[in-house]
Amino acid sequence: MTTYLPTTARFAVIALVFAGTAAPAANAMQSADRMEQFAVSADANGDGYITEAEIREARTSRFDRFDRDSNDQLNSDDAPRFLMRQQFNDWLTVMTPDFDTDGNGSISRNEFVNGPMHAFEAADTDQDGQVAVEDLIATAQSLR
Repeated sequence: MTTYLPTTARFAVIALVFAGTAAPAANAMQSADRMEQFAVSADANGDGYITEAEIREARTSRFDRFDRDSNDQLNSDDAPRFLMRQQFNDWLTVMTPDFDTDGNGSISRNEFVNGPMHAFEAADTDQDGQVAVEDLIATAQSLR
């Protein structure tokens, strides 16, 4: 059984490195920790595999935390204050082109929850709709 490292940061959607916020090695480590944390938390039934439905449920929970103004849209108004503000805005800049399907400059709840699952799709080589947690983590890291 794989042992997952605990982390205190609860930010993740599919393992993106925040550009320009830290040294590259530190960024890579933070991103790997975030992906690992997301993957483990997405495995709702704890069976060691993640399904598309589990990812959508995890994304729904994340969206609720990220949508600070509760308007069902993620945009710069949702950025936390102080230390994490630039990281959130950098993440949003990277995510918006893939997730903002209506082109309004924000990511809606539906766009976020049902958005692209590049790492999942790449890791699901047998296309059975589920991926081992460690395979998802490895695939996400290789796609960067």
